[in-house]
Amino acid sequence: MYKVLDILSNSMKMVRGTITILNPLRNEINIEVAHGLAQSTMNRVKYKLGEGVTGKVIETGKPVAIPKISEEPLFLDRTASRKKKQDREHSFICVPIKKGKQVIGALSVDRPYQKSYALKSGQKLLAVIATSALELGVDVGGLDATVSVGFPGTIASLWQQAGRAGRGTKSSLAVLIGLDDPLDQYFMRHPTELFGLPHEHALINPNNVYILEQHLPCAAHEYPLGSADEVRGARRAARSSGRGC
Repeated sequence: MYKVLDILSNSMKMVRGTITILNPLRNEINIEVAHGLAQSTMNRVKYKLGEGVTGKVIETGKPVAIPKISEEPLFLDRTASRKKKQDREHSFICVPIKKGKQVIGALSVDRPYQKSYALKSGQKLLAVIATSALELGVDVGGLDATVSVGFPGTIASLWQQAGRAGRGTKSSLAVLIGLDDPLDQYFMRHPTELFGLPHEHALINPNNVYILEQHLPCAAHEYPLGSADEVRGARRAARSSGRGC
């Protein structure tokens, strides 16, 4: 995870970055990984859900991009790392880290303020890195690293997420953050099994009416059906129902 923040430091001119995780039992947010912060600061600083900008992002699940930190009243600067110099202003981007629909933490970045820099572009990049949107076919050119928070449930999904990075000629990094459920912890203790397992095979019943109702329109969109297909489809449906044709 530190390597991910190091990459963001170079690609986004990041001066500080954090990965925070929500402890749902205590309703408390902890800094798990940081770039530009001392370990003692990481251990000391805690947030409550909904507290400050990071707490609001985790509570609402909505990303935030702040052009100038000094002009944001919600900013707590509890780490005391943003004492603004007279000639230096910083921007702040924070996006939720999600597992499915559940927000479990946040990824945040501080970078020097530049009027010409598009904060929305930086926000989009962080969102792609931090969420399972990596499985939706989002293709971001030049992406160097991915962060998967929790095992996604299948080997195929994990490799699909990791494969969003390194599509050019450079090497890439894929990070899997293990959560506290048994399957995650098993793979954290037996990583060779995770890397040695083949991807799962999709098993379906092609005669299942509910599956056909969803798949036939998709197939027809990609390869338009003709009159011959209608005849074959009618015969197949008749055989499936036992009426013959």
